[in-house]
Amino acid sequence: MFDAVPTPLLEVGLACRKPVEYTVTAPLRLWDRLDDPAFVEQQGRKLEWVEGGPDIPVRLYREFVGDLLLENRLIENELELGGRRIELSAIDAPTLLVLGEDDKFVPREASVPILEEIGSEEAEIVELPTGHVGLSVADVAHDRGWPRVADWFAERG
Repeated sequence: MFDAVPTPLLEVGLACRKPVEYTVTAPLRLWDRLDDPAFVEQQGRKLEWVEGGPDIPVRLYREFVGDLLLENRLIENELELGGRRIELSAIDAPTLLVLGEDDKFVPREASVPILEEIGSEEAEIVELPTGHVGLSVADVAHDRGWPRVADWFAERG
């Protein structure tokens, strides 16, 4: 067995969600738009993000999938970290949630409920017209998203 989940294996798992899109449609879309430097750069950023990640330690992967995705232990106030139970209501720091309108991995309905559980009086959402990977690499993230996040932190100096 693996000590870590290799990035290529994670990539295969993601490709299984939409195999035709991943193996046929996306490459054809790129081929059709090779004369569009902005589109090619955007696709290159996405590919580098997907393929360039580190291997994930198996224990971390199992705990993430089991505790957070399958059992929803964080929102149920049952998740422990370092032997201590995380109490969301005890989080009183200003909180910024950054999400993508087209995120299929962490959709709005899966992320916004945490804001109702935390104790912070100041919670804000930055929502961008992009998907999960796009939150890191899309032009809209670089042009509008990350500057807004930086401003949010600067305002709290």
